[in-house]
Formats: sequence, structure tokens, C-alpha cells
Amino acid sequence: IYCDPPWRPTDGVLDPTRQIENQYQTLTWEEIRDLRDPANPTRTVPDLATSDCVMAMWTTAQKIGDAFAILTAWGFTTKSGAVWVKPSIGMGYWFRQRHELLILATRGAPATPLEETRPGSVLEAPRKRHSEKPEQMYVWLEQMFPGVPKIELFQRRAREGWDGWGNEDVT
Repeated sequence: IYCDPPWRPTDGVLDPTRQIENQYQTLTWEEIRDLRDPANPTRTVPDLATSDCVMAMWTTAQKIGDAFAILTAWGFTTKSGAVWVKPSIGMGYWFRQRHELLILATRGAPATPLEETRPGSVLEAPRKRHSEKPEQMYVWLEQMFPGVPKIELFQRRAREGWDGWGNEDVT
């Protein structure tokens, strides 16, 4: 499961034209925790996960505590993480951000990726549209976990071999 929650900021933005809500609808911690499959509202994220499952969840430094709490609520245990470093500076409430964090967590006992498929923990890639993640992360996840079903929550565009659901339109 690959997940990029639309975190609702808890600190204000000085410039109202730069608010995240100008780009997409954000969700509260509770709304993300209680996320349901739009096609089958009785299904939650824990229902979606297999007994041996890996989740890769994007977060910002501001939301890292919330991310850990949601992963725990969904039945996952944090195992590792990576950082996406961007060449240009972005928004930020305290520091102007050039990076995002990816938490890798597991449920059950999924197989550890083979050593030759384990990438480094730092991905350097340019920014794209607001909140769009680097293509290379999909490639890494596909290499690390071949032959298993994959789903992206809050999917921005359809990807061959991946299912997707969430509250964003797929283009």
C-alpha cells in the first residue's frame, strides 16, 4: 500500500494564496484514520491490507507524529524510512522545506526485499505538480516487492499494475 495522505496543516500560512486547500481537499487526522473505500464504504484501510503487508506512507515533519499514530491505528509497525530531497525550496512554516519523509511500515511478516532490490534511503528528484510524488519511488516499490498486488491511496493517476482509491480524482 502506497499512501500520500492529504494532511490538514495545523500551523497557519501567512500568504492565503499558498494554502494547501487551494490545491486539493485536506483531511483531519481522524478522517485519514477512518478512511473508507469510495467504491465499498464498509471497507477501511485495515480491511484492505493483507495479513502480511507493507505500507509506504508520505508525511511531512509537521505530521510525523500523526503518521506514526495512523500507522499504529491501521495495525502497522514502523520499520524504515526514506527522504525525498528536492532541488528547489518550497513552502514551510518554520524551515522552508526541500524534503519529504516516507515511512515504511509492515503488518504481519512480509518478506524483506532482496538486497539487490533495496534502494538507498535518499531519493533526489525534482518537484512536479503540487504534492505529486517522484516516479522513481514507484519504480523502487515495484522492484522491492515484485509479484504482489499494489494499491495507492489518494492516487493522482492510474498506473499499470496498481489499484487505487481515495478522495482525489484520478487523471
